[in-house]
Amino acid sequence: MGQEQKEHTWNLIAKKLAREATPGELKELEDLLRAHPELYYPLQTVADFWRSSNPGDLEKAEQAFDRHLDRIKEQGIGFAPTVIADAAGAGS
Repeated sequence: MGQEQKEHTWNLIAKKLAREATPGELKELEDLLRAHPELYYPLQTVADFWRSSNPGDLEKAEQAFDRHLDRIKEQGIGFAPTVIADAAGAGS
């Protein structure tokens, strides 16, 4: 799976978790997960954090994500994060 396809897959996952995915996108994600079952575990881990009812867990996840983005920048990897608005419409 190439880098573009990985990014597209994670965008589909983000849309699914935010409940913004269209039926076509959900079908596409299902097909991708069947073709690449190694993505199931990371998807499940992210989904578990997403649904976490403990605000401390969410804060830890956000901090871990921020550290991950910092490592990407330090390594000089070209990456433009996408801002996803929360359910209330405010960006993180």
